[in-house]
Amino acid sequence: MSFHLVPRSLKYRLLLALLVGMVLIEAAANYLAYRLMERHAWEEFDRTLADKVRFYASTWVFDRRGIPSWRMGQADWDRVLDLKDPDYWQARYPAPDGRSIHRFKTLKGKDLPSIGTEGSGISYQDLTLPNGKFGRAAGTIEVVKQYLEQTPEGEINTRGEFRLQPVQIVVARSGDAVEQTLREVRWRLLAASVAGTLALLGSAYLIIRRNFRTAGDLTRQIDAMSLTDTQDRFALPGAPLELEKVVGRLNALMDRVTGAIENERQFTSNAAHELRTPLAGMRSAIDLALTRTRTVEEYEDTLFKLKEMQWKLQQLTENLLLLARLDSGQREFGQEESSLRQFLRTVWKPFFDLAGDKELNIAWKVEDTGTPLLLPTKLLEIVLRNLFQNAVEYSPIGGRIEISGHVAAGICSIQVTNPNPGLEPGQLEQLFQRFWRADQSGNPNSSSVGIGLSLCKRIMDVLGGTISAELTAENQVALRCSFPLPISSSSIKCDEIVTL
Repeated sequence: MSFHLVPRSLKYRLLLALLVGMVLIEAAANYLAYRLMERHAWEEFDRTLADKVRFYASTWVFDRRGIPSWRMGQADWDRVLDLKDPDYWQARYPAPDGRSIHRFKTLKGKDLPSIGTEGSGISYQDLTLPNGKFGRAAGTIEVVKQYLEQTPEGEINTRGEFRLQPVQIVVARSGDAVEQTLREVRWRLLAASVAGTLALLGSAYLIIRRNFRTAGDLTRQIDAMSLTDTQDRFALPGAPLELEKVVGRLNALMDRVTGAIENERQFTSNAAHELRTPLAGMRSAIDLALTRTRTVEEYEDTLFKLKEMQWKLQQLTENLLLLARLDSGQREFGQEESSLRQFLRTVWKPFFDLAGDKELNIAWKVEDTGTPLLLPTKLLEIVLRNLFQNAVEYSPIGGRIEISGHVAAGICSIQVTNPNPGLEPGQLEQLFQRFWRADQSGNPNSSSVGIGLSLCKRIMDVLGGTISAELTAENQVALRCSFPLPISSSSIKCDEIVTL
């Protein structure tokens, strides 16, 4: 079993990210809190030293002989010196004299550093105490009363006159208590951070696990989803908003899949029906011909019918193959330079005799571009062949078909108009559905297989164009297709109307 530093499970990735984030946040917060408390502790320690400096400066004076005289009793001094964490105190004359005046016995004959100058306030300095421990000292120059033996006039001082004598006073204390307190603060912060992180991580795990349970439910629903039941959909009551969006997208996807499956079923059913109809007609014609001996004319007539049915099957097969190629995403079908008018007349040639047999009037209104156009001839020929075939087949005898085409702003537009065979306005959109026909009887003698206009629409989609149907004011059906060209027309000239 391989080990991954970052598990692939989203649940554990979220927990890992939360853990890393909490550790970083806790570390930053603890560092800032510790630094704040450390600064505050040492500031309090320094204030205590400053108070002691001022206190010791106020406890003694010089007598008339220049000897320090204490204002505290010996018992008070004994209590100060008997503390487990005693003070280290020393008084000396300021520089340049620097002679020591007095120092506590805790100094064991050693001097404290000279700290503080006159008028500079209290100064601080780290140092090593006589007992070898870390300490901190505060010092300044204070003025102390010194009583005079004689007055300035040389008389004996009986009025208690004095002068102010500057004295440098330095007080030091051990920093062990502060260090010990800060160590305890560090451990307490660390313990609180670990406990808080574990508690939050446990809560997050329960919350994530509870919410990811819906993801597991969704996975089970996906595994159990049946495509045969078109009404079955995903549902996660009480799911988070993010999963609700996923469920919505999945249901939308299911709608599209269901629609595609239904279209595929309908396509398969219609294709089978369309293939079965000419095959049944061919079998019927063959069986009828084999029931008895026929004349040569009757055999020829049967062969012609079989040829027409075979052509219908071939046309249906080719159209189905082309639709499959277009649906698969194929877009390269080649382009050729050709005149629009000449190209339309070339495609119309196979229908010339059929239109003449029905005595149809053909009106041409096609612009002459003057220069050849780059046309998708293969695909466009299929579209025009279907439009021409429908127009000829559904026009009554003596009817009129109008074929028009023009190019403007790089868009080629072609329209074929023929008499309305009985279509209602609501049926125009259905013309482009596969295997839909206004005549739903499935007449085997009809050349239409119900896939031509659907194929035309698909081709127009590939060409980036459109195809539409409308009923004119004269109750005629007008099928119009438009698609962009690589070049625009240069000169425009309209053909004359030709009547056949």
